[in-house]
Amino acid sequence: MYLTRKHNVRNWSHREDKQYTVTAECNGNAIPFLGSIGKITSINEEVMCWRKANAIHGWFVENVQDNNDDCGVYEVTLAQLQELRHLCIEVLHDRTKAEQLLPCVQGCFFGGTEYDEYYFEDLENTAMVINKLVLEAIAAKAKEHSMWYEYSSSW
Repeated sequence: MYLTRKHNVRNWSHREDKQYTVTAECNGNAIPFLGSIGKITSINEEVMCWRKANAIHGWFVENVQDNNDDCGVYEVTLAQLQELRHLCIEVLHDRTKAEQLLPCVQGCFFGGTEYDEYYFEDLENTAMVINKLVLEAIAAKAKEHSMWYEYSSSW
């Protein structure tokens, strides 16, 4: 289960007089691009990876994927992520609401369906990452930096 942030870094224009530059590094080493041949449109950044967090996956299926659990890639709005964060925080403050607000779902490769330490750890991590994403989105908007989010799963 993955949440990916995509950054719009389009490095080309139909107008020949406009020049764009995209640079990227990995561990301090420049990543080579094909220059004028390659047309870079976005850079993908994995911002969260869950393993067997079936309640989180169930929420995405119901609220983002229109109940299609098909291992597809789905765009997620910041508002949707904020709603998920709100639910995580509400359950963390009152654990008796877990089954009502973020219920575990059963399925192949879905892991346990107990409301145990692993369940609550997934909620804590999810809320923490989304908090950071919200702050970064606010800063990016101020800089007119375009980005969006996608959720995907693979079984």
